[in-house]
Amino acid sequence: METGILCHYGMRLGWDAVWLGLRFFSDHVEKFLRI
Repeated sequence: METGILCHYGMRLGWDAVWLGLRFFSDHVEKFLRI
């Protein structure tokens, strides 16, 4: 039971990190392409 909960939260945290990384990366790419 506990492993399932940990896995669920781990997945959510992982996706949050992925989204933050994508937004940060795309932001830098836009600035780089403008120059």
